[in-house]
Amino acid sequence: MEERGSLTRLRPYYYLRVYETENDEIVGSAYDLSFEGIRLIANRTFEWEKTYRLRLRLPEDSFFGDMVELDAVCTSCRGVAESDSYDCGFNFPDKAGPAITPLTALLKDLAKQGRLVRGNPGSS
Repeated sequence: MEERGSLTRLRPYYYLRVYETENDEIVGSAYDLSFEGIRLIANRTFEWEKTYRLRLRLPEDSFFGDMVELDAVCTSCRGVAESDSYDCGFNFPDKAGPAITPLTALLKDLAKQGRLVRGNPGSS
């Protein structure tokens, strides 16, 4: 748990592709990722309070395979000004579930590669 506390929230320098498991389509790109949830720039809207099964691609050398699947509840989704995109937020309801270990590995791998920056979205 000590290690988890040191990786509370990380922002990718580049966007991580996010897929919806149900139809295997790319639904957006993550720009904020934590153990609590994920924010993404989406190419479509999501229904509030609905649970979606999302997938994130893991780094090629990950011990846990090439994808991690997470149940995520939509908590916000609004249009981005002058764009066809949506800014959507999701919470992970099962914070002790089987996806936490691969999620931890993903955050650690990206941090080691220097592709993440600590802090809250919008902070400098």
